[in-house]
Amino acid sequence: MQIRVPVGWNLNFKRPPRASNHAQHTRVLFLDQGTIVLVGIFVDTVRETGAEWSPNWLEPLKPKEALPYLKDIEKFCILSSRIPQDEKRLASARIALADSGGGPSDFWDNILEHYSAAFACFAQGEALPRYLDGNSDRQLTSELIKASIYAVELKRLHSRRVIMTESGYVGLAPSHVMKGDRICIFLGADAPYAIRPGSNESFTLVGDGYIYGIMQGEFLKNSVLEPIKLV
Repeated sequence: MQIRVPVGWNLNFKRPPRASNHAQHTRVLFLDQGTIVLVGIFVDTVRETGAEWSPNWLEPLKPKEALPYLKDIEKFCILSSRIPQDEKRLASARIALADSGGGPSDFWDNILEHYSAAFACFAQGEALPRYLDGNSDRQLTSELIKASIYAVELKRLHSRRVIMTESGYVGLAPSHVMKGDRICIFLGADAPYAIRPGSNESFTLVGDGYIYGIMQGEFLKNSVLEPIKLV
């Protein structure tokens, strides 16, 4: 059996600019063998968590697994005041894939069509992706092809959970994320991270994530860097 590739977001996240006010900070300070201090920016706190996404990548995606995941993303996007009304469905389509960057060359230009086709197929009980099968008389329609391409990209993700923060950011975090976890950006990191508050103003690392609306460096403008202690 092949080993699954770790999920990562380094193709899309823009690092903080090396401005003078950032350059003066030490990035890592080792206090002892079990404690380090990183410089970063607190983004928000996780308010709600939704469906887990960890499909069996060796089999077609089952509707009973895919629909709750897609529906929770749509629900959070609808509730979010940070996502414009005319952008909510597009945001849902992109968040579900964490802007993975894969797919055919024109996939991202037409992602909403692929997303809508996949959503409709899952709602009808259709497992995806579907391929040409010499033993089947079923015609592979253009809508089924679009849905299957989207499903292939969905299968690239695993061990994720849908989240919404207190101020309305929507995204994905590791499947063991919990309400109350903080979202932060470490100086020099390739992704936002979820961290869990502990004692004495310390945190434990939950893992990297994808947050719609900050992956292009939008949150970094005029943000204040702070020391973040991890144990």
